[in-house]
Amino acid sequence: REAFKRISENEPLDGSNRHWQKHHLYVCTQGSDGLANHLTLRDYLRENPTIAQQYGDLKKQLAARFSNDSDKYVTGKTDFILNILREVGFEQETLQRISSQNR
Repeated sequence: REAFKRISENEPLDGSNRHWQKHHLYVCTQGSDGLANHLTLRDYLRENPTIAQQYGDLKKQLAARFSNDSDKYVTGKTDFILNILREVGFEQETLQRISSQNR
């Protein structure tokens, strides 16, 4: 998984000095654990609005607590995500790889 961030709120630098909306872009290799993780979590949360609300609340708490430490923010979400992936049937070996990538 790779994450990209911009260097300026004017990026893409097209000469207009426009302030572009913030966003996150993740690129995952087809068939990778990262892609399976993202898509499975997305689909699960779409089907389970109560869990989606809990996940949203957790992310807000972590963002407030670790506003300047993205590694701790990601680590704080990991167990919640792993529990969902375990519930939907991810193999233990895959869960261990995902855990190690996010801690």
